[in-house]
Amino acid sequence: MKAIAYTRRSTDTNESQIHSLQAQKKEILDYAAKNGIEIVACFSESISGKIKDRPEFMKAVDMAKSKKLPIIAKSLS
Repeated sequence: MKAIAYTRRSTDTNESQIHSLQAQKKEILDYAAKNGIEIVACFSESISGKIKDRPEFMKAVDMAKSKKLPIIAKSLS
């Protein structure tokens, strides 16, 4: 099975989010490896979840639709 990875962190600059994108990606890649999933693309961005038109998220959705692949994200917040 193949999938797309998506990571996002808020635009806040607090210390808890400095390594957030890398930690999310590692968790997704670990999950994929344990479950026989090949990650074919990774999309990441630092943008508020309140913004509806997130550019990287929209790219991930477009790719997922065109290739009929799921998107794996650590959190939907």
